[in-house]
Amino acid sequence: MIREIRNHWRLGSALLVLTAIAVFSGWLLQTAERVSTALPGKERHDADFYLKDFTLTTMDKAGALRNRLTSPYMVHYADDDTSEVDEPRMQIFNKGAPPWHIDAGRGIILSEGKTVFLRDGVIIHQIDEQQKRYTTLRTADLTVKPDDEYAETASPVNFTDSAGNVVDAVGMRANLRDEHLELLSQVRGTYAATKN
Repeated sequence: MIREIRNHWRLGSALLVLTAIAVFSGWLLQTAERVSTALPGKERHDADFYLKDFTLTTMDKAGALRNRLTSPYMVHYADDDTSEVDEPRMQIFNKGAPPWHIDAGRGIILSEGKTVFLRDGVIIHQIDEQQKRYTTLRTADLTVKPDDEYAETASPVNFTDSAGNVVDAVGMRANLRDEHLELLSQVRGTYAATKN
């Protein structure tokens, strides 16, 4: 009787182990198929290369500087041809005027570099060393089109300059080539009196 119980127990244990192995194998196969169909190669957002401490310089047809971008770290993604950059520093050059400097905490460069989204404490400034003048704008985020020398935001903007003017607004469009700034709404400011 004891021998019969042991044989049944061994047979039951062996069947239980084989059932567990079959269930685990089926689950593993289904999981692998689900992952491979959920993320086909083209839809995956995997980095294909990265750069450290790089500088990207663009010139016009005559060889004059147009813009420059530096960053300590950039990651490129092949699926949408975008790049994420840490602490981007941009310079936009225009003839006959000091360059515009744009600094941010993070940025995304869209395909072909025609549009750059900046965020995390964006500061735009221009310093004229000869005239001893400066202009500074601060905002949370900014969309820059470097080739068009154009920038815009829908976020709050703070404007200060060396004359002592301070202006706050919501939304801005800036043509950096013509140095034309349009503040879109809720504009409030303190203007310094001009000296005669």
